[in-house]
Order: sequence, then structure tokens, then C-alpha cells
Amino acid sequence: MKTIPNAILFSSLFAAACGARGAEPVSPPADVGEHGIEDASASLEIAGLVKTKTSFTVGDLRRMEVVSARANEVHRDGEFFGSYTVRGVPLRALLDAAVIQKGASAFDKPLDLAIVVSAASGKRAVVSWGEVYYRNASETIVAFESEPVIPHKPCERCHGPEVYGSRLEILKRALGFPKLVATRDLWGDRFVEGISRIEVVEPLPGDPAAPPVKREGHQKLWSDAISIAVPDKPAIAISSPDGFSRVEVDAIMAGDGIGFHGTRRFSGVALSEVLSKAGVAPDPATAILLTAPDGYRVLLSASEVFDAQASSPIILADKEGGSAIEDGGLFHLVLPADHAADRWLKSVSRIDVVKF
Repeated sequence: MKTIPNAILFSSLFAAACGARGAEPVSPPADVGEHGIEDASASLEIAGLVKTKTSFTVGDLRRMEVVSARANEVHRDGEFFGSYTVRGVPLRALLDAAVIQKGASAFDKPLDLAIVVSAASGKRAVVSWGEVYYRNASETIVAFESEPVIPHKPCERCHGPEVYGSRLEILKRALGFPKLVATRDLWGDRFVEGISRIEVVEPLPGDPAAPPVKREGHQKLWSDAISIAVPDKPAIAISSPDGFSRVEVDAIMAGDGIGFHGTRRFSGVALSEVLSKAGVAPDPATAILLTAPDGYRVLLSASEVFDAQASSPIILADKEGGSAIEDGGLFHLVLPADHAADRWLKSVSRIDVVKF
């Protein structure tokens, strides 16, 4: 049985999908492989707070345990960059190979770590430690190849060629690998192509010599307000959910340390709305650091805050089961999509917005 090369198959399907009559087959540029641009000499470096500074080539990635996923890349401004199936390695696997290791810090857990992914072009995106380790590994991929999803029916019944032509044309573009793909994201602004460096950092580490404030016995942790610090903007504080839209979420409380503790129904305000009203815009290169009075800290990427699924938004909860939360301050941070509840933060007292 004769195998048709992917490049030829793509050209034939593309021409059929466009309804092109007598059009010449389209071939990829000479410097592009079957699935996009691949520089065999390119090296992806894992650095920062890791035990071993490690580098991977695309060839190295191909020899690791591979996953595949479907991605529709539409940016927040509505621009379409293609639908494709990607193959690659979970970001978690690369971080595990380098072994994340925090240095001296006022907070010894990895929950406040940011993973900054950079391309040679200068584009950056932030992934939080929690969304790598408390979500399924296949949701955040370093891809090394892709195949476009070619429509098998013409679109003339609902769109003219000025619309469907450009959408089909974009499928011919060559992707730059390695490429960060976050399959949970609604928008594809965090899909960074041609990445060359992944750095693990702790934003605002604080003074490791200053011990965190600890509760005495059964003393309740409490905060009356949240102070929000945004770069180049005056600090603001919120002490009430008034003025925000109320949302409700169902969440499973299962921690890595304490195990399953039942299901909970919380209500409060969406963190994305709180940040938007504080002047924070969705930005793939921004992180959100939330802190409690006892020094417990949780870092979120702006993308996981603003691109959360509508059924499971990240919220600041002030009620549980219809009653006001009395243990832990005015607001609790609740992340319904996490598979472990370790990032649920009682008594949020401060939010810092960090740009990379």
C-alpha cells in the first residue's frame, strides 16, 4: 500500500475544501517540514528554581512519552490562527526531569511558583505551578509537531470566499516548534511558538528570615479586606462583595495531604471581575499572587483566571451552603477545576499582580 506524504495530502484536501477549481496545489515553504518549522539545532532550556539546568532538542522531545490534543487557536481579539491536532510532551514531564527546587524563601511550598515560557521572538507566557500539577498533564503541552484540521465540506452555503478563503488559507501557515499549547484555555494568546526557555521563578519571595505569622491553637484566621496591588496603579482594597455579580460553584474538596473531605457549594464573586475592576487586563505574561495573613501564598496565571471555563470560574467566596463563611476571613479563594484543594486559600488579604 502506497503512503501519501502529509504535505501532498494536505495540499489536496485544502484545494478540495476551498472548492478551488483548477487551482494549483499548495506546498509548504522549502524550510518547513511536514508539520511546520523545525530547527534541528534549536535547544529548549529549563532553568531557574530547578535542581538541574536541563536542555531539550525537538529530537529529545520526540523520544519522550508523547500525548496528542486538539486545539482551536482563536485569540482574544477574535483572530483565527487555525485548528490542528498537536503532538508533544506534557510540560510537567520536562519540569520533572529538571526537578523543581525552591531556594530560601519565606514560604516553602511550591504553590507560589510561576513558570515563565519565552520564545526567541521575545513573546512570553506564564503558567502557574498549580495548573501544571493540579490539572491533567495533557492540558499543558510542549508540542513538536501538528496537523491542520481540514474542513471536509465547502462553506459556500453560509459564507463567501472573502470569509472562508482566509480561514482555509491560515491552515497552510507553518507553526514554529517547540510550541506551548494550553488546551484548557478558551483563547489561544498563551500558545507561544518557537519557545527557547522555560524558567521557574518565585515572584516577590519576601524575606526568608522573617517567619510567617502562625495561628495559636484554634485561633481563627481572619481578614476584613483584600488589598490589591497593580503595577503603575494606586493600591485599592475591597471589603465587601457589593457591586460585583454573584456566582455559585460546586467543588470537590480533596487535598493531597488530608484526602477527600466532601463536596462543597460556594458562592461569591469571580476573581476575574474583581481584577478587571481593579484595572487588570487579560495578559498571558502576567501572574496573580494571593496571600493570607499567615503567609500562605498561591500563584495563578492570568490566563487561568480570565480563561476559566464558565462552569468552573475561580471565585472569592464569602458563603458556603448559603451561609456566611465565619472561619477564614471575608473571602476564600476557591478553584473548582483543580484536582486537589491545596490552592484553596482561606482569608485572602492581599493580591499582587506581577508582570513578566
